[in-house]
Amino acid sequence: MDLVIGNTSQLGLLLPDDMVKISSRNINTNEVSSYDTVYITFAEQRTFNAELKESDFIDVNVTYTTNLIDTIHKLNKKVIVYGTFELWNGYNGPVTINTPIKYNYSPYVKSKEILYTILLDKKSKGEWKNVFIIHPTNFNSVNRRKGFLFSKIFDSISNKIEIEVGDLDINRDLIHPNYLVKKSLTCDKDMIVGSGKLTNLKTFIKALYQSSGLDYNDYVIENISDVSPHKNNAFWLDTENIYNDLFEDTINEIK
Repeated sequence: MDLVIGNTSQLGLLLPDDMVKISSRNINTNEVSSYDTVYITFAEQRTFNAELKESDFIDVNVTYTTNLIDTIHKLNKKVIVYGTFELWNGYNGPVTINTPIKYNYSPYVKSKEILYTILLDKKSKGEWKNVFIIHPTNFNSVNRRKGFLFSKIFDSISNKIEIEVGDLDINRDLIHPNYLVKKSLTCDKDMIVGSGKLTNLKTFIKALYQSSGLDYNDYVIENISDVSPHKNNAFWLDTENIYNDLFEDTINEIK
């Protein structure tokens, strides 16, 4: 039996229904013991909340998460926690988990760097041997909360409403969370989960509208002056296992 801590996260909602799923709040130690795998998925919907300071991210992604791992890792066979591929967003080109971290600062990414550093330090000391971290590339589902780009896109397609976005001519390594779930279920080492290629956001989003019988230009107003911080670098996971089902997985979920 497996446990998910973070029952309202995108990933928590898509992990198999036969798993026990609980909130990350008010956890009782008795609730988080004797599981085969514990997945710590909470807080991923706080990624770029402009109202939060660095200390807010550190409180949750570092202090609370590491204290939780310290409490539960000896009580369960395996613990999986999630970092971010944004730790390598300072590169142009392919990267692997062995590529030195280099990123453009954000409080969210900084907190994930601290978490990853602590995990590596613990392992170097022979601790947390059954704890593994997965760094996912960008992933979005219909469960993405309001305020995120793909939440607006999915809402526009489903409800046929007009939206305003920034510059979408950006190349990113994108996956659907279904693929992240698949990789998570067999995780036995620290890893990056990505597609192994770049996807142009604008081309991809246009195709989503077209597949739903809609004209992108009728529903999307682009504010090109609103330049995304992701415009600067194009980086992707260096892997032979290319993920090619992003469009199909996304369309199936929208339907």
